[in-house]
Amino acid sequence: MEKRALMTGSELLSDAMTLGSWLLACGAEIYRVEESIRRMCLAYGAADAQVYAVPTAIIATVRMDENHVETQVRRIEQRGTDLNRVNALNALCRSVCAHPIPHEEFWARMQKIADADVYPPVVRCLASGGVALFFTLLFGGAAADGLLALIVGCLLEVLMELIGRIGSNPLFLNVLGGAWIAFAALSGVRLGLGQSYDLVIMGSIMPLVPGLMMTNAIRDLIAGDFMAGITRFAAALLHAAGIAVGAAISLGMSSLLLGGFLSHDPYSVSNSAESIGQPVLRHLISGARPESVLRRAQRRLVLAGVRACLRGDTQQPDPGLFSVRRGNRAFR
Repeated sequence: MEKRALMTGSELLSDAMTLGSWLLACGAEIYRVEESIRRMCLAYGAADAQVYAVPTAIIATVRMDENHVETQVRRIEQRGTDLNRVNALNALCRSVCAHPIPHEEFWARMQKIADADVYPPVVRCLASGGVALFFTLLFGGAAADGLLALIVGCLLEVLMELIGRIGSNPLFLNVLGGAWIAFAALSGVRLGLGQSYDLVIMGSIMPLVPGLMMTNAIRDLIAGDFMAGITRFAAALLHAAGIAVGAAISLGMSSLLLGGFLSHDPYSVSNSAESIGQPVLRHLISGARPESVLRRAQRRLVLAGVRACLRGDTQQPDPGLFSVRRGNRAFR
């Protein structure tokens, strides 16, 4: 009776549901959310507590005695990852289960957790850039690629923060993030800030990869929460698909509009020039007229460029395009 005097049944269930919804919104596992609500209700003298949680909602019923049953449903609108808050909420739950406190004190401690300082924007930008930097180096990128990935990762966090303030759909954010990463990597490599745009893209998308969501999905499946596990697994796949679609949009647009101009390796320009110049030089040495060689080479080069632009082809020109016929022989 002394424990029940600290909170009414309605207050107990409301407080427990608030704690559970905060845990779920911060990325906690389903079993942790259900156990936290159930243990807190039992610690305050409830006769029974039944909790069912999925990533988007919580349903709980508490029976204080035979004639007093409370049921609440809580919808989870915003979901993300905040492991510091998960740790603080978990510690609070363990504390009130061991030593129950009144409703007012519980809410004061919850408000303290809500008002706790989060990482400042500068730290988040540096963290995103650092992840991109080290993963790019891990994948075999050069130092220039790592520095380019650092810049792309920092600007990615700024972009996600600005777009996230208007309440955009997470899938749209991932598409936009993937598109920005591919565009920035292609542009940076073309400007000479990096060497391998593919490694920069691979490293820079790592801050967007839903690793925690996938891990929690597998843990929920192992724990027997199949509905929650399948839901989170599908969400993780959609997030990954959004990143891929965004990157594909930038890569496809660069290939379609510029014929792969941005996506060329920095050294392919010199290689292409060499592959064009060598057959022309051989034609001149063989005795072909210079004006005929140059005129034919120019015409074939323009036609090849137009076809490559229309196809989105990024291959180097075929030196055979510049063969000049003299009589019945083709000079190469």
